[in-house]
Amino acid sequence: MRYRLGDLRGVLSDYDQTVQLNPGLAQAISYVKCLPPSDPSASGDRSSYLVILLNDNFHSFDYVIACLLKYIPEMTRDRALQLANRVHKQGEAVVWSGCQELAALYRMQLSHAGLNMAFLEKS
Repeated sequence: MRYRLGDLRGVLSDYDQTVQLNPGLAQAISYVKCLPPSDPSASGDRSSYLVILLNDNFHSFDYVIACLLKYIPEMTRDRALQLANRVHKQGEAVVWSGCQELAALYRMQLSHAGLNMAFLEKS
């Protein structure tokens, strides 16, 4: 079984469409199950995608850390601090990698929180 963004009325595969139709939906959904790449019933691209946070001069470390903790699953405070420091010093950091659906969701959530995000990249 595969879970995607959706509600009781059906599946929404376009994240921009999801935001337009129900802005609160993207914030409310926190779990999407992706099939492993070896699953023969999986269709489409099963590559690993990177969610990349870019540096900006507007948000505090505390705000960036709070956003990472809120939107990236299994993120710890120590890891969020390391990532915030890497973004500050190197200009960018990969904050999550995995299936395209989740990568798009996490990127969108962080972007809507005001953080500067790169476009999704395949790893």
